[in-house]
Amino acid sequence: MSNFNMTKVLVLLIALIVYINYQNYIKEDSQKLHREILSLQTNIAREIDIEKQHYTEQNLSLDYSQLMFDGKKYSYSQAMGAMQNELTASAKGLCSVKQMKWAQVPSHDGWYDKLRMNVSISCTPNNFMKFSNAMKKNSILFKIETFRATRDRNEPSLNLNIQVVAFRRHQ
Repeated sequence: MSNFNMTKVLVLLIALIVYINYQNYIKEDSQKLHREILSLQTNIAREIDIEKQHYTEQNLSLDYSQLMFDGKKYSYSQAMGAMQNELTASAKGLCSVKQMKWAQVPSHDGWYDKLRMNVSISCTPNNFMKFSNAMKKNSILFKIETFRATRDRNEPSLNLNIQVVAFRRHQ
């Protein structure tokens, strides 16, 4: 190859290196800037809405009687039974409940008890999301602490083992 062709190749490689560095490091990412602008506009609109609402501490306080089982109304077994009924109703028509196992005793944490239930269900991923949304519609607060999913070899579904926690206030 002649010296002239080598010079052309060298100039092309240098131009390519400059272009790649310009694209990746120097040129601003316009999509990222648009996302940041949209995020800032959304946050500003939310803050303006919050300011217009004139929220007070009383407005924002949670009513624990609606989120938790009341210790005066529900014993441990009554609360666990109600929790089991809520989970069964949420899974009805969506997932098949294989097993529900109650924890032996509630764990005490200050002014409330943690009620634990190990649940084994089988359903499709879409139906699990519907089951999760049905659980969220309940007035009682449920928390999923452990989650393990395995694929069923014989059917197009998932075997899910979850530990669901609800809370019960002390008297």
